[in-house]
Formats: sequence, C-alpha cells, structure tokens
Amino acid sequence: MASYLFPAGGRRGTTVDLHVGGLFLHKDASWELLGPGVKVQSPRLAPTPTRWFEGAMLPLTESQQTEDYPKDTASQVAVASDAALGVRRGRVWTAQGASSGLAFVVGDLPEIVEQEIDGDPLPVDVRLPVTINGRIFPRQNVDIWTFPLHKGQIVACEVNAARIGSSLDSYLEVLDPDGRTIAENDDALGADSFVRFTAATDGKYAVHIRDANGRGGPTYVYRLTLTSDPHLDRVFPLGGRRGEATPFMVYGQCAPADPVEIKLPADGPYDFFWRLSYGNGKATNSLLLDLDDLPEMTESEPNDQPAQARKAALPAMLNGRIERPGDVDWWSFSAHKGEALVLELRAQQLGSPLQGVLTVCDAQGKELAHGEAAAGRLDPVMTFAPPADGLYCVRVADRFHTRGGPEFAYRLRIAPATAGFHLQLTADVLTLPRGGSAKLKVTADRLGGFTDAVALTIDGLSTGVKAANLLIPAGQNTVEIAFSADAAAAIDVSRLTIRGEAKKDGKPIVEKAVLPAARGQPETDTVLLAVALPTPFKIVGAYDMRLSPRGSVCRRHYRIERGGYDGSIEVCLSDRQARHLQGVHGPMVLVPAGANEFDYVVEMPPWMEIGRTSRACVMGTGVVKDGGVERCVSYSSVAQNDQIIAVMETGRLSVEAEKLTIVAARGKSVAVPVKVGRAKGLVGPVKLEWTLPGRLHGVSAEPVVVAADQSAATVTLHFTADATGPFNMPLILRAVLTDKGDPVTAETKLEVVPEN
Repeated sequence: MASYLFPAGGRRGTTVDLHVGGLFLHKDASWELLGPGVKVQSPRLAPTPTRWFEGAMLPLTESQQTEDYPKDTASQVAVASDAALGVRRGRVWTAQGASSGLAFVVGDLPEIVEQEIDGDPLPVDVRLPVTINGRIFPRQNVDIWTFPLHKGQIVACEVNAARIGSSLDSYLEVLDPDGRTIAENDDALGADSFVRFTAATDGKYAVHIRDANGRGGPTYVYRLTLTSDPHLDRVFPLGGRRGEATPFMVYGQCAPADPVEIKLPADGPYDFFWRLSYGNGKATNSLLLDLDDLPEMTESEPNDQPAQARKAALPAMLNGRIERPGDVDWWSFSAHKGEALVLELRAQQLGSPLQGVLTVCDAQGKELAHGEAAAGRLDPVMTFAPPADGLYCVRVADRFHTRGGPEFAYRLRIAPATAGFHLQLTADVLTLPRGGSAKLKVTADRLGGFTDAVALTIDGLSTGVKAANLLIPAGQNTVEIAFSADAAAAIDVSRLTIRGEAKKDGKPIVEKAVLPAARGQPETDTVLLAVALPTPFKIVGAYDMRLSPRGSVCRRHYRIERGGYDGSIEVCLSDRQARHLQGVHGPMVLVPAGANEFDYVVEMPPWMEIGRTSRACVMGTGVVKDGGVERCVSYSSVAQNDQIIAVMETGRLSVEAEKLTIVAARGKSVAVPVKVGRAKGLVGPVKLEWTLPGRLHGVSAEPVVVAADQSAATVTLHFTADATGPFNMPLILRAVLTDKGDPVTAETKLEVVPEN
C-alpha cells in the first residue's frame, strides 16, 4: 500500500532524492510516475532506514484506533527543465499487489527539504522565494520558517497538502519580529491554508505551520511556498473561447490594474494553465483557465430581476459573478419544444467559492427546473426540456444568501443536449490473485438522454488473465468487470486501457475510461493490474491476555501453518497495527526453515500509562521461488487471537535524578546524582546510560553501572567548549537490569538549558 512521497515534489531541471513510504513494500517493490517531464531513475525501490518520532502520548480513545507504520524506500526522480508545472500521479507494486494515490508536484521555484529533528521546534532561516518540502511529524509538531523582510514587502504563503492527498489539515500562523501574531489561516484552498501579509517594519518574520487538529505523522507531508514576488489568486472571467484574444482581469499580489489580453490557443486543452510574465524572463504561479468552443458572453449589471436579464443566443458560455451577499444573476434565452438543453455551471471546479444553484423559469416567472450539485460533483449540471417554444430565464445564485463577493465567479454553459457518454473508473489499480478473481467497477456518465448499451473492450491483458461482464446494459450506469487469473499466470503487472463503444444514429461513439481528477490535475486513463502471488504460510496464535509491568518484556507463542512452504521466515512488528503501538517495539526474528513454532518478544516502554492495553501485531515475510524468480511474500493479521495483548501495570525498576534541570556549561562536566529502585525479587546490577540524539553537538557521557547491592550513583555529562546542542528536548537517562536474560528498563528525563 502506497502512503506518501517525501519530498512531495521538485523543481524543474533537478534530480530529486525522495522516500516512497508504504505498507508491506518489503524488498521487491517498484513504482512509476505518470505523465511527461518526470522520469523515475530506477523503478525498483531501494530499502532505506525509516525515521520515526514517537511524539506525545496519545489519549484514550485515540490510542485505541488502528494505526499504520509505513516504511521508507528510496528513489530518485529526474525533472526535465521544460516539464509542465503541476501534479504527476504515482503507483507502486510488489509481487503481491498494486497501490496508487501518490502525488509528485513539479515546481519552478528554489526548493528545500526539511531536515527533520525530534523535540521542540527550532526556527529555520529560508530565502524567498522558496518552496519548502516539510512534514508535520510527530503529532503536535510545529515547523517554523523565518526570513527577513523590509517594511512594505508583501508575502504570500500557500500550503499544498490536502490537494495532493496528504493527511495534513494545515494551519498557518505568521509572527512579526516581536513575536506577535499578525495573520493566520486554517482553510482557504479546500483544507489547505493561504495567508498574505504586509511587513509593517523591517525585521525577521516567522511562519508557523501545524496540523489544525494537533495530529501528525509520516503521511502529513506538505509543500509551503513563500514568495514576495508577484503571485496571482484568480482571474475574471474564469476562461474563454479557444483561438480568441480575451481580456482578463487579474487579481493577486502585485497584479496589473488593467485587463490583460491573453491569446487562447485554438487547440488548447480543456484545462489551460496561464502564467503572467514579468521582468527578466520571470513568470508568476499558474492560473487555471477553462477553455471551450462556444461563443462567450459576460454579464452586465443590473441583472437581479428577470426583466433585467441579458439575452443569450444559444449555444453560449455565460460569464458572471455573485458580487455581494444576496446577489443573483438572471439570463434569458429562446428555446424550442422537443430540443433539450444542458445547463452546466463551472465554478467550484475552477476554484471559485460559489456553491451554485440554477433555477429555470418561463416568461411568466413560473419555476420549471431547479439544479444543485449532485453527490460527487462540485457544480450543478441539469438537462432542461422546454415545454413549449418561447423565452426562458435562468437564475444563478449561491446556495446561501449570506455569501458573495468578487471572487464568486462562474461560467454557465448552455448548449443542446448531445446524446453520448463518458466512462469513469473507480480505481486505477487492481490486485488479481493468481488462481483467483477480482472486480473493477466502471461507470457510464450518460449524456443527453443516451440510454443504449455500451460494449467494453480491454487492451493490455496478459497471458492467463481473462475479463468478463464487458457490457453496460441499456438503461444502466455501472458494471463490474470480472477479472480472473489462471494458476499459471505470470506474477507481473500490466497496464490496461478500457474503452466503451456504442452507436448514435448509426455512427460509433468510442470513449476511453478514466479515473476522474480535480480540474487542473491529470486524469489517469490506464489501470495497473497486478497478478499477485498468494502467501502460502500463516502465523497463528491462541487468545492470550496478560498483565505486564511497564519497562519489561512480553513473550508470545505462535505456530506457523506453512501451506507447503519450507523456507525461513522473518518476523517483526507489522506495518499495520490493531492499535497505536505507544512505544512498544520488537526485534526482527528469523524462524529457521522447517520450524513450525516460535516465540516473539516485545519490549514495553517504561513510560507507558498504567492500565493501558497494548495490542501488538506481528508480520512474517518469506522468499518464494516462482518460475526461477525469488519473490518476497508476507503475512500479517490484526485478529484478536493473533495479537500480543498486555495490560500495563507498575514497572519493576525505577530511576530518579536528583536534578531536573542542568546548565550546559561549556568546557565543563556536570555530575548528576541518581537513585535506582528495584521491586521485590528483582536483583542485579543496573546499567545507566544517557540517550543522546545524534544531532547533539559537544555533549558526551559514559555509562555507569550501579552494583547489585547499591541504589545510588553519579552520572556525568561532559560539555565541550563549543557545545551548542541544540538542547530542544530533554536528555533521557535509561536504566537497564537483566533479569533471567530479559531486560527490565526505566527512564528519567533531564532538561538541559544552554549557557548564556
């Protein structure tokens, strides 16, 4: 399962090192990016260490929810210097299936990648303009980016996260040089934040970004663009006619006051991106323009009453905006009985906040039709059948009378209903078990009263794979294509193209099935079908629940149902857990070939809350030879009988430092008296050792052993003359006693304050 890309994009003309995170990727995962201008340097993903930050303890009941622990793999993406700006979609596959949902953004500003650290946030200086690739990890994390400004400079701060599938619901806060909040925003571009502010004085300003709900994790990636250069917000009208020079009002940071004439290409795409050029070959961010072939008209006020409606000669594209709360726009047109019309509003799909409502009335003001956005759509589309020849009016309004403004723009397309259909995929990946079956739903979006059957064809099926149910019956909108793979089908991926064909007036209509996307983002017109190798073995257990002191180990017995597999199996904690692990960790254990039973041991953290129930799940991976090729397969289960269930009780070992805080005295050593406590029956020496973060500069310490008959000791921290830390988190003193071969642990924290 694909989870994230980090960083989630890169600049034109660069090669980007990135991590592809996901579940159950193991050792033989591959991936691809779709679209021009980007190239995955090697499809095979390379194993790489996964960073993990534990973060604050999760409260009940949040800690009782399922939790994923994606693992990192490494790759490189080369971005062409002339690559089109915007999103590319990514897909991942292994011998056991395929997954999609990854997004990589091509940009053209300088980019940096956050160097993630644990502990309290540390400000990082950046130079504008810049696109920052960051991640809110762990939960409650805040990233702080600082930069100098002169009085009067205007800065735009835009987050791109939710729009590319990130888990982050961003919140931006801007602080002035005195640390006062001068601007903040939660949701502006969907769930993504946007702030624009003007520097009131010279000095260093800071932008803080966090999750609005205090969450965080490896999937909470973001791209934050900061710029004081021209940055455009919107245009009016929202689009134009292909092949025509059209004047547009442009709005935004340092935008021109006069209309800008844009020559729209005669063969331009439905989604046309335009950038305003300015000094020395520079250009602004891209704005999405809607292109069509119909004649264009623009509203003229007043038009709040049917008598004031501007008459349109159909077919036409009508441009307007709901300029103030309570405003409505009326348009009129002539229509004929028996000639159905399609009225399609384009507003939210083009970035307008308008929640449009369409109302069609006859010349006497009687309402004949009403349309709002249907489920799964952003804007209303309706078919109107005129009951008689005559003059009709259509009203455009916002769903809520209290909303409106210059940004509430729309385009209303009115044209004769043309019979036809579009085909939509519900997914662009499908996992098909060898020797098994899988289904893929395809939907026909019927237009202009089209009701005939649609025959489907599929290109790209590999040997041993078959497809059935290749007909969408007349009058129906969906079909589930049934795929099957025989027992000899190759373990591989294929890229399928699905087309639908029907006839209208004796002429064929052929449409390709696509996975829909938001306007301005690419649709996917292939299905990655993965013939998957089933895992022959299972790891099973009997229900077991026990008390476990925190800071101790919990041992669980499992047996293996091998299903004919006789190789070795690596066992570790699973990528998918029934509950948040809350610091529980376990080793990689190799179960030898032929062994049918094993014990797995997990360590309970000494800080775990007493009374909490831990439910850890394990995962086994093995290598199966298939047709002379070694394939990695895995098995995991979150079933209750297979969990390591332990209820936390008081720990058996304790450690306490007499000092809670010390000063990092440069060039000196600081002694810290410590006491250890052993529960009844726990005997033996205790090893005391500081856990020092790798980024900590100029600090060292030696482990100390407290003899079995002693309970007090002194541990010493040494600070070099140039000890700079950073001291943004407590140092952890860990105590370990070995009891019958198993570790018993305790921890205490020590705050370190930098020397003035």
